[in-house]
Amino acid sequence: MFYVTLPEFTITKDYSLDFVPRGVRYNPANKLLYLWSFEKLWVFDPESGRTVREIILPSLVVGGNLEATLPVDLDFTSNGKGVLSLLSPTTGTYDCRIVNSAQNDSLSLLPGLDGVYSIRTNYDQSNFLMLKANGVNGVFSLSQSSMELKEIQPPVSDRGVLIVPSRADNDIFIGDLYSQFIMDPNSGSITASSGFFLPEAADFSYRPNEKHIIYYQSSEAQQLSILDYDNSRLMMNTPTIGYLGAQRHFARTTDGNYTIAIGQSLYLFDTTLLTRNVH
Repeated sequence: MFYVTLPEFTITKDYSLDFVPRGVRYNPANKLLYLWSFEKLWVFDPESGRTVREIILPSLVVGGNLEATLPVDLDFTSNGKGVLSLLSPTTGTYDCRIVNSAQNDSLSLLPGLDGVYSIRTNYDQSNFLMLKANGVNGVFSLSQSSMELKEIQPPVSDRGVLIVPSRADNDIFIGDLYSQFIMDPNSGSITASSGFFLPEAADFSYRPNEKHIIYYQSSEAQQLSILDYDNSRLMMNTPTIGYLGAQRHFARTTDGNYTIAIGQSLYLFDTTLLTRNVH
């Protein structure tokens, strides 16, 4: 595992691990990393390079038998509460646990979180934003303060595949099976939707005066697109060098200058050099 600085794109730390992590998340409350693999979470201090604790994950009851679980997603809000999604490999069903890092990373159940498989936080890390599996429509919001679960139902929705919260404001980019759009969860209003190839990953531009412009990576079409949702237009389309990684492996820097992608390698693109043509 490596610590890479930007924009120098330099490896400043190289951590040696005795396991292969399947995922990692940063907890802003305690500034620790949470890594996972089969049946376990590891809490890791990036400053010392040491593991703080190992957490054995609970088994799920499947057909009257206990089955080991596979962690599939995790995120933390600013107060250190986390939502962890667990998958039963046998049945393909999802279950969730609340992770309380203020109480030695204790795990607990919260009704209503069954089926959650995709977990993000909003721009100020005060709310969780989640999708449920098995064709359940809508985005589910969970407040870190009240722990109240609410459903946000977009005016247009078929089946949610990915959600990308802006890191600048409350806007959410929603990639449904047949359409994609930007939504304000407070008002419920959406911008114009598009019917492009389903995005493998996407993020907001973050460049000045580009509030509703989306960088959009489609593995099916193997292309990177820039879409203007305010004016319903395609600004740029370019073939990619191959697979640039799924969601969580594709992000824009909030200064609007770079795109980071993890496919077969780690890529950094200087997107200030891209030419934009209006179509």
